[in-house]
Amino acid sequence: MLIPRAVLLMIFGLMPVLLVPLIEVVPNWLIGVYLLAGAWRYGAYLGKANYPKGGVKVVLVVVSIGALGWDMGSWKGLEPMVALLLLAFALKVTELVTVRDTLILILVAYFIVAAQFLFSQSLSATFLGIAEIWWITAVLVAVNCGTQPGLLRRALRQSGTVLAQAIPLMLALFFIFPRLDPFWAVPLQSSGGVTGVSDRMNPGDIANLSRSAALAFRAEFAGPIPPNRELYWRALVLDRQVGETWRASMPEPRRSLPDVSPEIDVSITLEPTGQRWLPVLETPATLSMPALIAKSNTAFAGADIKSDTRYRLLATRDDRFDTIHPLERSRLLQLSPGRNPQTRALAQQWRGQLPSDRDYMDAVFRYFRVQPFYYTLNPPTLGANGVDEFLFTTQRGFCEHYAGAFTELMRAAGIPARVVTGYQGGELNPVSGAVVVRQYDAHAWSEVWLEGQGWVRVDPTAAVAPDRIEYGLEQALAEEGSFLENTPLSALHFKNIALINALRLRLDALSYEWQSWVLGFDRNTQSTLLTRLFQGNEPWKYAVTLALAWALVMLPLAFRLWWSERPKVSPHDRVLGDFLSLMSRHGFVREPGESLAHFQGRIASANPRGAKEASAFINAYSAHQYQPNKARYIAASELKRLLRECKRRFKA
Repeated sequence: MLIPRAVLLMIFGLMPVLLVPLIEVVPNWLIGVYLLAGAWRYGAYLGKANYPKGGVKVVLVVVSIGALGWDMGSWKGLEPMVALLLLAFALKVTELVTVRDTLILILVAYFIVAAQFLFSQSLSATFLGIAEIWWITAVLVAVNCGTQPGLLRRALRQSGTVLAQAIPLMLALFFIFPRLDPFWAVPLQSSGGVTGVSDRMNPGDIANLSRSAALAFRAEFAGPIPPNRELYWRALVLDRQVGETWRASMPEPRRSLPDVSPEIDVSITLEPTGQRWLPVLETPATLSMPALIAKSNTAFAGADIKSDTRYRLLATRDDRFDTIHPLERSRLLQLSPGRNPQTRALAQQWRGQLPSDRDYMDAVFRYFRVQPFYYTLNPPTLGANGVDEFLFTTQRGFCEHYAGAFTELMRAAGIPARVVTGYQGGELNPVSGAVVVRQYDAHAWSEVWLEGQGWVRVDPTAAVAPDRIEYGLEQALAEEGSFLENTPLSALHFKNIALINALRLRLDALSYEWQSWVLGFDRNTQSTLLTRLFQGNEPWKYAVTLALAWALVMLPLAFRLWWSERPKVSPHDRVLGDFLSLMSRHGFVREPGESLAHFQGRIASANPRGAKEASAFINAYSAHQYQPNKARYIAASELKRLLRECKRRFKA
């Protein structure tokens, strides 16, 4: 049996909907494959192209799979498997002839939609997935409906009905079904799913990251929200210099803190990064998830962050717990040999002229403030002696340039120092009350070890561009105009338009609620909720809830079946029934088989006073029922008016 034209068009509409959500994780040339497959199949439908023969199919499969393997580099991982699934869907379209072919294609489409949720579980991805399931199920319905008129509308209606009936059972399973750990795992490609700051920093790295408006994490404070200038979200400490690159050492676990009173209580919802670092503030005391808190006051999860991760952080501003041993001091003074001679000569000259490390640190900070340094997202490329060129020639750079140069000036003077990378600031969403931190908030600063004070945070960017620390990157780059210059249509460019900005903030708040209450509904949250709702964990209560959910699914279906089996009564016949009931209450019962004309005569002879109104009603109904071509059209509303006249007359 050949597939109808309407079904073929529905499949053509399904192709881009399946491909677009996954285009960032599969090769871009799959777009061309989909266009070619759709055009080929449509040409076959018009009779202008032939269906692929056996030999052509083999060539298509071999070439496509070979290109996919060459492009992806490896078949190990989730992305190659999803790309192969998308490729199989496109190739199957070219030979789509029978209903059996369509059913196979529908099953593949269901798998592709499920695979989309492995990469994103955001609110928009969820709504898109529901729409895709609705459309795929409509294709399935249409295949089984043949060539009936209004096929698309009927298929969409029935598909929507099926999905709506599944909602009660879905909600019951979501809240009651145990949250189980995954039985298997498929690794992501090493090149995919990685975002945010990395464990090394070269000049220009954070500048490139700051061109993105992608969400990094959201933070909700239990108490007052600190001002922007105090929000230094630590991710990594880079304490080794290799050439012009700063790298992170293996984190050393920190000893437990003595009893302290946490001053910061914040819940953080971190986007997938493909890395293990967890953003923290100040000196982290405890985290609500299993994590390693390092001596450098950074935190690391036990595995790569590949899904939305929510945790609670308790932190203190007390840093008296920091210590430094001789071997660590030696590492924190290490510099790459033979590089940046001007910088090191200047550092030794200044240090010899100043009485203390603190005075020297202040002098270097003052140098950045008084010299004509320029804060820019588009710094010039630097050579082998990059710090020398930056300090004495170009004097144009982003935060990593200032942090790297400052740290090198400290070490060259014999003062232990390190680079810290993470995020600084964030945007407060007044709707959700959460601080939204995006990738363009990525930042780098320095920490200097001063005897008697411990690690002291120094941000040389604040000396050059104080607006960056107080108000964020957009204000700091206002003069240059390079803020998100590669995404001119981003809603962040239209904050000055009240309607767009309000809509943006509400959508962000809605996404945060989705993350918190749906994606964040883990085993502990479920256990707490069910214990509170059911006053215990008795299995019979769960069974009753599932039964009720099933009843909610079946009752509407049963009611619909019952309603569809009811005798169909026209509005005119319904009004006639009301008229006969009225006459029955006044002693005039229509006999079985009695005509309306005879019934009218009995009423007229027994009750002459009401004969006129009764005759008018019966004549109007008879004209509608038996003389449709001769009489004018009698609406049901006209019969109702005549019935009201009868009621008034017989009541009088």
